[in-house]
Amino acid sequence: MSATLLGFSYLSAQNAFAGAQDFAVDDYGEAYVSGMNDFSLTKYDSLGRKTAEQMFTLPFRILSVQNPLEISLFSQNAQELRFLDRNLNEIRTISFRHLFGNITSAFPENNEQVWLMESAGKRLMLYSTRTETVQKSFPLELDFDKIKDFQVYKNQIFLLLSNRFIIMNLDGQKIFDKEISNGRRLRRENRTFYIISKTEIYKYSSGGSFEKIYSSENFLYKCAFIHAHIFTETCLFLHRPFLSVQYPFIVALICARHHASS
Repeated sequence: MSATLLGFSYLSAQNAFAGAQDFAVDDYGEAYVSGMNDFSLTKYDSLGRKTAEQMFTLPFRILSVQNPLEISLFSQNAQELRFLDRNLNEIRTISFRHLFGNITSAFPENNEQVWLMESAGKRLMLYSTRTETVQKSFPLELDFDKIKDFQVYKNQIFLLLSNRFIIMNLDGQKIFDKEISNGRRLRRENRTFYIISKTEIYKYSSGGSFEKIYSSENFLYKCAFIHAHIFTETCLFLHRPFLSVQYPFIVALICARHHASS
């Protein structure tokens, strides 16, 4: 990767991270950066060139960019689930405001189903976006406001709280409970879960093993994101040095995020 290309990417990354609160990366090395102050979502290609932008009146959290043709977002303030196309144009919006009490978080199962956490009824629901009906509902005795992220996988609920990582079955029984600190995001690759905190990454394997794989001493603070190519949302690339040549803007994003956090 040339110095000119890296320099261009780094300047682009610095601009992209001005006021950014979160970002995600798809399988093509395209980055999606959400703004903290203007509630924007901006898309950049792998060289740092802005390719699309969408503005919102309320904050939305990026749920998934796994399918770049249908990006999913959720807003607790608006009580809405939105799907955008590759140009960040709105495909559809699903409003929960008049359907449920208060949805605190969401996890898309696929293009037609989404898991919802409803704090008023203290339940986890599987909602069909096609038929607009609740397909399944499971009561949970949890403080829903403390849930930072969650996923449902093979009839188990993987919960990330600010200070705990918990696995429950659909009956609400705890299977695994581990103390962590400053939990931020969950990412899954096959049967392995990555628990991402402010300064550390933990790995949980299906056999029940749990280990810290990165800490503030040996990874860049607060960056990227884990997905099929294994980026991480609070850190750096995991064992993929060739990606620095393929996706120089993502490398620059990580460096810029690290510089801004130092």
